[in-house]
Amino acid sequence: MGDSSNAEGKKDKDDSRCFNCGSYSHALKDCPKPRDHVAISNARKQHNLKRNLSNVGNRGQNRYYQKTPGKFDDLKAGVLGSETRECLGLR
Repeated sequence: MGDSSNAEGKKDKDDSRCFNCGSYSHALKDCPKPRDHVAISNARKQHNLKRNLSNVGNRGQNRYYQKTPGKFDDLKAGVLGSETRECLGLR
């Protein structure tokens, strides 16, 4: 049980790592070193890649509402149905 809390603590530290210099003691906005835009870009890419890989099993390629037919399939944006037109007194 102690090992899992250490792993979680390490994960929290990875999330707060400075993209500029790699330090765990501060974030990019507080970095005292001059901005290294190449290092920042690479660190962001690595962070996003790691985050995306951890979410691969958590979500599918399609949205849930696009998979199954529903009761609103016959509706079209900006077009009133016959019942609605009748209720509004439109012809």
